[in-house]
Amino acid sequence: MNVSDGADSVLVVDGRAERGARDYARLHDRMLDAASELLESGDVDRVSLPAVASRAGCSLTSVYNHFPRAVDGIATELGARVMSRAAERYAGSAPGLSGLDLPRLMTGAVADELLAHPRTTRFVMSASINLSVDDHWLESDAMDQLVGPFEAAAATANLPASAQDLALYATTFFRGALNEWCIHSIDAHTFASLAARSVDVAVAALGEGSDG
Repeated sequence: MNVSDGADSVLVVDGRAERGARDYARLHDRMLDAASELLESGDVDRVSLPAVASRAGCSLTSVYNHFPRAVDGIATELGARVMSRAAERYAGSAPGLSGLDLPRLMTGAVADELLAHPRTTRFVMSASINLSVDDHWLESDAMDQLVGPFEAAAATANLPASAQDLALYATTFFRGALNEWCIHSIDAHTFASLAARSVDVAVAALGEGSDG
């Protein structure tokens, strides 16, 4: 075999690997879409792996291969989807904003995404509470995503505390409102209103800050 034959073989193997990775990613997304569609349809309160397999048009074995942690794994990734979509919305709208309008934008984007898929959100929150027994909280990265906007706000605003502390307070208030909505103690409008105030509540709790 000459050198060119070897190079061609490598290209073929690499091409197959790339196609395999793309096919895997597409199937993975299709399974997550299937789980969310099942929940939002109102036909089920919980997701079962056989139902996901049927809806996604794949084998049950494939679902287990993609989600070794079963339903908890699906809930984790559906929660991550919310944060990813919110981050994309933030990135698209943040240019031109400054001060506390930046973290306000982020909390608003997260709230909008949660409200857009209410049954999926409640499913994710339910799984999160169950997993918290093992010190795992599905929305734990929410605070991490809010630190950056607070850090950016500090460039033009006199903040009363560190970005990390402000993010912690805002996230705690936000999550409390979210929990109340999930258990139907408050309606969607009230949750959205409380979520919109979470940044200002954090600033007020940690001291006087001036938006500049």
